[in-house]
Amino acid sequence: MKGQIGNATTTMTIMDFAVDLNDIHGNKYDRVILQDVQVNPKFNYNLFSIIKLLKDGFHLKGNSTSLYVAQYKDRKQIHFDVKVLTNTSFLFGAYMCRI
Repeated sequence: MKGQIGNATTTMTIMDFAVDLNDIHGNKYDRVILQDVQVNPKFNYNLFSIIKLLKDGFHLKGNSTSLYVAQYKDRKQIHFDVKVLTNTSFLFGAYMCRI
């Protein structure tokens, strides 16, 4: 059966934090503050809502090797260039280091 199995995950806290943005090779290209991040300390990752950014005025661009969201007025971009293969497709991740 396909679908979610087990208990749903929950948010432990909501917080803002600054991150350095890096490309897939670890080269820093910018620093931003992520706002209203839903955090669960049991995970070694954070999920990122592109829909929230689109509602905040960002634009989504991409192809089969990477995605990025851009806010033209502030010249901010977040690159999702870490490709994670799954059984049937792939996901994109971003390399961010919390400051």
